[in-house]
Amino acid sequence: QTMAIMITIVLIVFLALICVIEKTASHPMIILLGEWSIIFFLCTFSVYDYDISSKAYMIIFLGILSCIGGYFFSKNDLNFNVKCNEKINVKCNEKNIFSNTKLYLIFCIEIIMLIILMSYYENVKSLLDSGIAYGEIRYSYLKDVIGQNPVYNIIFSYLVRPFGIMMMPLSVYLLVKDRRKVVKLVFLIELVNVLLVTVVMGERMYLFYYAFFMITTYLCVRKSEGKNSSKRFKKIALLAIILFACVFVFISKSRISSGVSNKNENELVEKIQDTAYLYFSGCVSHLSQKVENFDADKSVDKYTYGVTSFQGVMRPLHQVWELVDQNASNRNSLFNKADDRKNEIESAILLGGHRFNGYISMFYYFYVDLNFIGVVIISFLISVWINWRYSYFLANKSSYSLIRYLLAVSTFAFSFFQFMLSNLDVPMAFVYCWLIFLSTNKIKVKLTEG
Repeated sequence: QTMAIMITIVLIVFLALICVIEKTASHPMIILLGEWSIIFFLCTFSVYDYDISSKAYMIIFLGILSCIGGYFFSKNDLNFNVKCNEKINVKCNEKNIFSNTKLYLIFCIEIIMLIILMSYYENVKSLLDSGIAYGEIRYSYLKDVIGQNPVYNIIFSYLVRPFGIMMMPLSVYLLVKDRRKVVKLVFLIELVNVLLVTVVMGERMYLFYYAFFMITTYLCVRKSEGKNSSKRFKKIALLAIILFACVFVFISKSRISSGVSNKNENELVEKIQDTAYLYFSGCVSHLSQKVENFDADKSVDKYTYGVTSFQGVMRPLHQVWELVDQNASNRNSLFNKADDRKNEIESAILLGGHRFNGYISMFYYFYVDLNFIGVVIISFLISVWINWRYSYFLANKSSYSLIRYLLAVSTFAFSFFQFMLSNLDVPMAFVYCWLIFLSTNKIKVKLTEG
């Protein structure tokens, strides 16, 4: 508890300092420090009397300090700041960037995703009709939901989830900026798709993704969009909050009920309170246990040198390479070792009768890559990258730079959960973002070269 109190105080001091410097809640460091200040504050209560090692505290604290170092480095990087401040000689409104053809293409992709998700929903419904508890589907029957055919898994991993994540901020942004009917349709279908992914996967975190992107989009553009747009954002947010609250409660109650022997009201309420608390502070105790297990392994080759952390970036390239070279699928290869390590990281464990799954913080990924050195170096580099993305957005205020910043800063926003670049979702979302704005990027290059 003492370490938790001391770290909380230090983080609040840094948070106050950066708030004074930046003066905006959408800044990546304010998101990171605000989140971890709350987490460590909750740890000071020690509600469940978990044994959290001093090493676990130090891993997270050292990682956050390295992120702060990355912030100050990026702020004082004169070459990058000069580059950001160079005016791009092109003025496009959103109607020029998003032609009717492009919007209808997005609409068609969203419809395809809707059809796929509806088929998953039918699979879930059939499992429920057969007597399987909803809480068990997520942990034991996901292959039956998505389908046994590996092609279905590829479609879900490479299209449905990443494209859906990219569309979360983009659909909200377009709805406020653009009055065309097709934009409203795209927004509504994306909203339905988010709800369907949440229901069929039993994945409440997907709702948090959407809520985060919606709120942060509003914070980033509210000053430039005027009062009318601000009112539209608030109406959209109110609608989404009502829908998400209903779905979140339904999923939480269904999953918790299946794990409670005597489903009386008091027991369910107690379980819900446990879940809410563990969502935000449980990652620290989980990390402590996993660090202890990792350190017990005395193998000289247990570190994965960045491959575990950036597996989501490397996986598409590795899968292509496997088609070319059969030796790439060797179980002793560094990538496959990192794959095993990642599965171990995200495997569920029981602590004091409470279930922990993926909530372990991004800093543990860095630790298994190269111990404390990995924590320092990767945290620093990721912070520099995210702060550069924010500076670039401030320099030109384009929708493209906004979406790229929001995808990047989600790494900080969900750092208590896992490292977002270790999965396909965010890296592939960047690819789809680049493809959606491809014609705009070509226009900018031609105009700046001319």
